[in-house]
Amino acid sequence: DLTRGRAIAGKLGLRACYQEAAAGVLRGPARRARLNDLLDGSLAILGRARRVSRSYIFVNDDERGLMTCRNEWAAPGVESFLGMTAAHGDFPYWLARLRADLPVVGGDILRDLPEEVHEILTLQGIVSILVVPLRVDRRLWGFLGLDECAARREWSRLEVSLLGEFGDLIACLIGRRRSRGARPAPAATANT
Repeated sequence: DLTRGRAIAGKLGLRACYQEAAAGVLRGPARRARLNDLLDGSLAILGRARRVSRSYIFVNDDERGLMTCRNEWAAPGVESFLGMTAAHGDFPYWLARLRADLPVVGGDILRDLPEEVHEILTLQGIVSILVVPLRVDRRLWGFLGLDECAARREWSRLEVSLLGEFGDLIACLIGRRRSRGARPAPAATANT
């Protein structure tokens, strides 16, 4: 059946995108690459392969009550939010989901997400969003996300699962580097 064949091919292509990004992360330790370089490179591979507007990592700071965009890839013509901070108080739904180890999935942010985030995401030009938690040492270290600014995008269960697995890989790498005392430093510029 041709329809089933196309669906299978689509799933395989989706898996290949994530495998390529994961390979970038896994090659890094062998090259002794800087953690931020590994993360930026993998976000670029993932963002381009998935044809999204942005791929990024935010770091959580419970003491200051902030989340900061530390690593990002933005498509040409898409505004970068590298270095942007967001207060915990502006995202209670978001934080509750991430702390519960659940994704934030918004194929249409106005339809799928609570009003508390509509204005903030709309001002950033975000139409669809997918975010998964990054847990290091069983604590919420931050989150990994994909933004779509051009059109609504329905995120399949497979994509949510694959982004979660990619996030787990990144969290393992961060945890390993932290245990060796090498913490990621804030990046200075976006990789576009």
